[in-house]
Amino acid sequence: MENDLTNYQKRDEDLSQLLILRIDTQHKGFADECKRQSTLLNNDHQEDEILCFLDASADRTGWKA
Repeated sequence: MENDLTNYQKRDEDLSQLLILRIDTQHKGFADECKRQSTLLNNDHQEDEILCFLDASADRTGWKA
């Protein structure tokens, strides 16, 4: 049993913690912030370029619209 405990402790020492943040979409101002960020990207050449790349590289095999 002691050996098992030592193994668990070693495993825990080797693992890093992961923090997962969840966005609160009901928070006051969330919609306004989304609109603000979207407006900043409107007609942005780099945004158009990355969206075209993502569209071209997406695998939609078996998907139905």
